[in-house]
Amino acid sequence: MNMGTVFTGDGKTSADKPEVTPVSSARKILIALAVICFITTCAYASVLFNFFIGDDFVHLIWLKDAAHNPELVLRNFHTSWLDGTTTRFYRPLISVFMLSDYLISGTNAISFHITNLLFLLIGAICLFHICLHLQKSCTNNDDLTFPFATAMMFALYPLHPEAVSWITGRVDAIVTAFYLASVWFYMRWRAGQSRVVWSVLFFICALMSKEMAVTIPAVFLLYEICFKLEKTPDSRPRSPFFQALAKAVPFWKVLAKTVPFWILLAVYFGVRYMSLGTLVGGYDDSLTFISNWSNFIRGWLHGLRMIVIPINRSLMGDHNAFTIAWEVSCALVLVFLSFNLVKTSHCCAVSPFSPSGRLFPWSRFTNCLPSLMICKVVGWHILPPLRCAQL
Repeated sequence: MNMGTVFTGDGKTSADKPEVTPVSSARKILIALAVICFITTCAYASVLFNFFIGDDFVHLIWLKDAAHNPELVLRNFHTSWLDGTTTRFYRPLISVFMLSDYLISGTNAISFHITNLLFLLIGAICLFHICLHLQKSCTNNDDLTFPFATAMMFALYPLHPEAVSWITGRVDAIVTAFYLASVWFYMRWRAGQSRVVWSVLFFICALMSKEMAVTIPAVFLLYEICFKLEKTPDSRPRSPFFQALAKAVPFWKVLAKTVPFWILLAVYFGVRYMSLGTLVGGYDDSLTFISNWSNFIRGWLHGLRMIVIPINRSLMGDHNAFTIAWEVSCALVLVFLSFNLVKTSHCCAVSPFSPSGRLFPWSRFTNCLPSLMICKVVGWHILPPLRCAQL
């Protein structure tokens, strides 16, 4: 009998089971990504031929002058965005993409909308690969159900349409694409599959697209702590000082991996200060220009709840069954994530649904709860609650 023929529990031999080759796995990934792009494009097909709205006309006036005077685009790299006097933003890369679309189609908005859609698709593709990477790290499972579902929910999320339909809304779509690309290539670099230069390049592009990219180094540090910080048991008796030192050394090792990004962030703030004359900028140029802190905090909490629960309450109400079920699912994710962080030192899967697989058929990808939470935070919540974007 051939020793390579080994019987498994289901009555089949291991030789009878088809092996998953890299080619077949790559083909499945390409099919999944193609489906994501196709469904998302169909969902936004009616938007592509829309006209300009709102603040778009301010950009059109500027673009008409910039098309004949490229110096206006270069000035965005060392002055306020669009030479604004009432606002102070540093987003030079947005002007580059705006001018590129204007040179292609002029006052026809179709090229602008296509570019917005492309960046939304890029963000969804990057999120797909991030989820797949986290799933493999946690469960050593290459099933595409969880990454596909997450990317689809991100692409079709009810709070995201204005990032495509509103030309100025591309700010969020572009920074999200570069943000997620930087995160994905950072993970690939830490896994030895890529070079760090790609993550750095996308980080720089994100910083020049919108200010929210300043959180990328913190995300990398969180990733290192949750997925790369290993605690090695040591039975040797040590004094409390050396015990604390032994615990601190691994943390400083993973922190060192993120140092280049913190340095780039410091350089960004230096360039921002020289260009805008301030580190804060924005609409009021101050972090303390708030007349009523109570209303300010209440407004932010309401905005965060809108992001977590993308439901038009005027149509469905607060006591709708779907609303309650969604809130309970979010609470369960937080509970299981907290339990996992307390009980494990690495991203070992806490699988409360696995014993009840018949009741929860999606347990194959719910056992990767840390990945789910990070994807919810990094993926779904990366775009802010845009005006008039709810269903």
